[in-house]
This record gives sequence, structure tokens and C-alpha cells, in this order.
Amino acid sequence: MSSAKDFGAPVMKIVVRTDDNVLVDGAAVSPDAIPKMLEAIDGKEGCVWFYHANPDHPPTATALRIMKMVISAKRYLELFTKEDFSEMIPHDPVLEHGRKDEANQAVQHNDPSCHELCLRTPRASRDRG
Repeated sequence: MSSAKDFGAPVMKIVVRTDDNVLVDGAAVSPDAIPKMLEAIDGKEGCVWFYHANPDHPPTATALRIMKMVISAKRYLELFTKEDFSEMIPHDPVLEHGRKDEANQAVQHNDPSCHELCLRTPRASRDRG
């Protein structure tokens, strides 16, 4: 699967650790700084790679808040199961959202309630093949 990085687009890597400390591209930041940081990749077809600690469990309130920020900024969002971003969770609109159409296959849609639901379920997506 190709990513935005394969096409030269900027990628912002966000990590939310178990203690709710937040890293953006390896640097500690306040969650309140993230909307401004997202503006830096606006208009450049950039995307966000996102990892939260204990991905087999529901995300913390901080992780959900940051996801909503990313979605509100209309940035493409890729979810990962490892902090080093080596294992992406495949987005499957049929299994996760009950429908399949070209728009959902091309990019993830920006509905925070949908992504909250996806994140609150165990990561069975790793076993989808």
C-alpha cells in the first residue's frame, strides 16, 4: 500500500503514550499546539500517521481529542499499531463502516463519531488479511 510519503507529501507522525504525553515527529508537544501544526501540512496533500499506546484497548480522552483535531482539519489519517509506525491498520470500509463505494476506498472520510467507534473496538483489523 502506498502512502502520502511515497508521493512526496508531508507526513506528521503523532504518538500518544500511556501517560498521555504527546509527541509530534518525535518532539514533545502540548495537544493544544496540534491544530496550528496541522496548518503546516494544509494544502500540501499531507497526512497524519497516528499511534496511541495500548492499541488493543480504547484510546484515552487525549488520543480521541487529537484524532478529532486531525479529522476537523480534514487531514488524511492513518492508524498504526506500533509506535515506530511499522504496522499500519488497513482501512476497510466494508468491514468497519458497512458500505463499499469508490469515495470510501479512495480516502478515509472525516466523521469523528465513526473513527471513535473504530478505535473503541479491538484491533481485529490486523487479522483481516
